[in-house]
Amino acid sequence: MEFYRKSGLVLIAIAAAFLAACSSSSKSTPVTPPPKLLHIAYTAIGASDAVGYGASVPCTTASPAVGAADPTCPEPGADGYVPDLRNDFLTVGFVAALQDLGISGAVIGPDIQATGNMYDSITGATPCQPRPPADAIPANFLQNELPNVNPAATFITIFAGGNDVNAIVNALACGAGGATNGSASTRCARSQRTPARSHSAATGSL
Repeated sequence: MEFYRKSGLVLIAIAAAFLAACSSSSKSTPVTPPPKLLHIAYTAIGASDAVGYGASVPCTTASPAVGAADPTCPEPGADGYVPDLRNDFLTVGFVAALQDLGISGAVIGPDIQATGNMYDSITGATPCQPRPPADAIPANFLQNELPNVNPAATFITIFAGGNDVNAIVNALACGAGGATNGSASTRCARSQRTPARSHSAATGSL
């Protein structure tokens, strides 16, 4: 999901850059956006996807307690969709500053984090018991990432949901829904609404 601040400036710059790049027969001078439109402040909110887990050169995870921008991610050779997207902006002529707030293992909101930490993985060392600190869900977007978003950000991406689904499904498997099918169904329905509320809170604060 992508959000634009000062969207008119950003979209005009993108359109101008691509029109100039795609023009192969124009005899006039290619249209170039004014310098002030060439600057993008990109902030990425996410979990391991934003960090680049599994990429050939992932970013290091920022401390959940600090939630500060990761200074290593913009380095040459960093992989994953966040630095790749920044590089795409650079390729078409933008000056793109990157703030990567991704924290591996993070979920959207504190309610899902609390529920997930009540039940260790059914395949973990202590199935369905409170998660040990080393395996705990470390952070959530609402409390550990959004407060640190660059106020001057003009382009924001949010990628979420995977860790939330895992936490909810694991909690249900551990009996969080109750002993009967009816109570489990009720818990499942409530769990489906929880990420939606957290997502709305996250996007509404930007």
